[in-house]
Amino acid sequence: MKSQQQTIPLTQGGTNRPPFMGMGARFLRAVTMLLIAALLNTSLAPLVHAAQRKLHAPPKVAATHEDNYRTAAIDNSASIQALQAQAEALRAHWRQLRETWQAAGVDDAILRNQLEIERAFEQRHAQHLALLHAALAPNATAADKRALQEFLAEQQENTASLTDLNNLPWQSLKKLRLETDDTQKSAAISPKNKLSHTAADLAPTPDAPHTDAIQKLAAELGHNPHRIWQWVRNNIHWLPTHGSVQGAQDTLDKKAGNAADTTSLLIALLRASSIPARYVYGSVDIPVEKILNWTGTQTPEAAQQI
Repeated sequence: MKSQQQTIPLTQGGTNRPPFMGMGARFLRAVTMLLIAALLNTSLAPLVHAAQRKLHAPPKVAATHEDNYRTAAIDNSASIQALQAQAEALRAHWRQLRETWQAAGVDDAILRNQLEIERAFEQRHAQHLALLHAALAPNATAADKRALQEFLAEQQENTASLTDLNNLPWQSLKKLRLETDDTQKSAAISPKNKLSHTAADLAPTPDAPHTDAIQKLAAELGHNPHRIWQWVRNNIHWLPTHGSVQGAQDTLDKKAGNAADTTSLLIALLRASSIPARYVYGSVDIPVEKILNWTGTQTPEAAQQI
């Protein structure tokens, strides 16, 4: 009797495996593909984000006449003719600005302040030209060249901490609820209380203290409200943060602060000069494209969180 031989078909591994026995390999292939996709996404994501930022970047702030002159003033390779050209362009801009203000009926104090700025500029410009002529003369000495370098270094130092309006930092903040006290409520501007003030408008506060440094600066400025305002405007650089962060003394020490901190320093100097001062806040309408540019954000929603 012949025994029957059964033929075993050879497939994978020499046996005819059930369908479920190949699932391990398919699973490994799927995991491998997912890992490759994740690596590609990690590698390419920065490039995609950079392209999106470049595509949707807000327009750059156009350089002002003041910026052009400042750039020429701190440039070692700038010629006397280039510096003179920028100075004349700045003078023409200021003349037009004053004519526009006068036609609009701007207060005389603002015009006088502008003229003081122009006089200070002319003094500094004349000093720069004198140093340039001395340093570029055929018989220039090492002291002449050193004096010019020190002057340029001082100008560079005065502009180094300015905030880059094209690249402002920002962060999302929680919504804040403004609390008002009696002092703030009394600050509402109206014909009735526009000129009135209380003892609180002269008192020191944690944000606007009468420290020795603040009292000394107020005295150096002659307790003059116009000179105090001008000093704060010209010496305190704006920082894009929100709310009272450091107060008047730290703002004075750092020569920088946000709107609230700069206001605290101004109020502290005024109160230290026996000039009543108080906080007043309100709202202002700003075009969307400008606020996006100022805050360095991509959407109005993001800008509102700053």
